[in-house]
Amino acid sequence: MAGKMLSNSLAIIRYRNSVCVVLLNTAFCGGIFIYAHVIFMELFRLKNNIIIPESSIEFRYSRSSGKGGQNVNKVSTKVELIVDVAVFECPDEIKDQLQQKLASRLDVQGKLHLISQESRSQWQNKKNALRKLFEMIEDASHVGKDRIPTKHTTASKNRRIQKKKKKGEIKTFRKRKFDDFEAE
Repeated sequence: MAGKMLSNSLAIIRYRNSVCVVLLNTAFCGGIFIYAHVIFMELFRLKNNIIIPESSIEFRYSRSSGKGGQNVNKVSTKVELIVDVAVFECPDEIKDQLQQKLASRLDVQGKLHLISQESRSQWQNKKNALRKLFEMIEDASHVGKDRIPTKHTTASKNRRIQKKKKKGEIKTFRKRKFDDFEAE
């Protein structure tokens, strides 16, 4: 009998404005599916109808610095999430806006790299990296409202004119009167 093979798979399920990210730990024995264990399931609400294909998300693992105890030199808990922003399914204006706002975080190929190593657990770091990704996309795709310039109120205009008049009067009192000096 062949040994048991464990693998991780990521499923992104989209329903209306929500995205459900499911991270599964699956087990196969001799090519036959044995079980799947849900490691992480999170519901994110994405605006602007952005669809992230599962094929554009890639995970890389390495040894993490920092806490970890005896596992720090043995287990690869640091997670690097790599996403190709160019393959997002969304309107072109939003895609351009995403690429502009995330330009400092994109590499030469236009891929976004996110690193998570806060936790001792690889699964928790995966979860954190995905959360960071969705929050970053949400922030970058936010379209701000155009500012409507406000007008000065009548009272503020009157106050400004009164201050100017008062300042002008003070300046006129400071002027020397040359008629007084000529008589001496």
